[in-house]
Amino acid sequence: MRTARVTPRKPGLFLAFWRRGADGTTEPFRSTDQDGLLVLIDTDGHRAGFRFTAEQLDRLGITASPAHPGKRGFRVYPTWCTGLNPQARRTQQQHAEAFFEV
Repeated sequence: MRTARVTPRKPGLFLAFWRRGADGTTEPFRSTDQDGLLVLIDTDGHRAGFRFTAEQLDRLGITASPAHPGKRGFRVYPTWCTGLNPQARRTQQQHAEAFFEV
């Protein structure tokens, strides 16, 4: 479980999602490391979250696999985020199936 944080210069919320490697460096989780990821959001009177399955994390390129290197962090865009640039809108659409409001 992770909590997404508002950043001052970009819309959406950012979360770190990495592990410490044997040599002490940060590295993305592998697709086999996680059953999924629960991201919680509590901002501006909104409470919501994203429930990503392991398959979704892999398909989105968040976890490392032979097909892609993975990410150490990424942004999420709840439904109330508007005025997004085209890339952020695509990300919001890709994450829509994992989004839920409380």
